[in-house]
Amino acid sequence: DHEKMSKSRGNAILLRDDPETVARKVRSMYTDPARVRADVPGRVEGNPVFQYLDASDGNRAAVAAVKERYRVGGVGDVEVKERLAGVINRLLAPWQERRACLARDPGLLDELVARGTRRARALAGETLRAAQHAMGFTGAWSALGLARGSNGHTLAAPRRQPCGRTLARMTSVEPAEEDV
Repeated sequence: DHEKMSKSRGNAILLRDDPETVARKVRSMYTDPARVRADVPGRVEGNPVFQYLDASDGNRAAVAAVKERYRVGGVGDVEVKERLAGVINRLLAPWQERRACLARDPGLLDELVARGTRRARALAGETLRAAQHAMGFTGAWSALGLARGSNGHTLAAPRRQPCGRTLARMTSVEPAEEDV
């Protein structure tokens, strides 16, 4: 379609795409517009199919050979795109298998999210305590209601209005009567 790959255009290759969908999207990729037949020499520079091959195909020698054949008109776009589709499908296979496993057991995904949340919360707490200590706020935090409960969670102090002022008065430019 001579457009860059984009999810909104429907031509982006997604992790959930099955092998045939990947192949269809790769077949629709833009190549060399001056190349009308396989025996016509083509340009690999700026050709997105070769850019994807450079980025994803670990067999550098094979990619170099395909590029050379393309430059002299010895390989067609279909063959090059089939190679790219195969490479992408091999790269996506482990992700797709893991995704299918998670889809079969939604409770597993919930458990993984909960476990990650607990780990992130613990790490953030450690980081916050280290930052508080580094800034010298170690003793003051208890008085401010940021003490830790037996489960390690922050215990919220009852919300009190500072100096007897309401929040609306605190944000006001004019002093309240009791502050004058």
